Amino acid sequence: MNCGLLVLDGTWRHVEPMQRAHAAVPVRSLPPLTTAYPRTSKVRSDPDGGLATIEAIYAAYRLLGRDTSGLLDHYHWAAEFVELNRQFWPN
Repeated sequence: MNCGLLVLDGTWRHVEPMQRAHAAVPVRSLPPLTTAYPRTSKVRSDPDGGLATIEAIYAAYRLLGRDTSGLLDHYHWAAEFVELNRQFWPN
């Protein structure tokens, strides 16, 4: 099935309201990928498995077999992200 991709982007404290607002959209999950983005929260602990939005979009496209050309062109940590997660990418 070839469906669109809805990516909800926001702070973690807004996850539940966003999920409720889009409850009718089928949920898909990514494998346990590792972010290359060097995040540190001054307010709360960073979630395990949290990805930069562009990392999540790239991963979804790659795992779905879609064209990823240009997606990471301007992402500073692109090479590191791809390498950190190479075991998940289909050949």
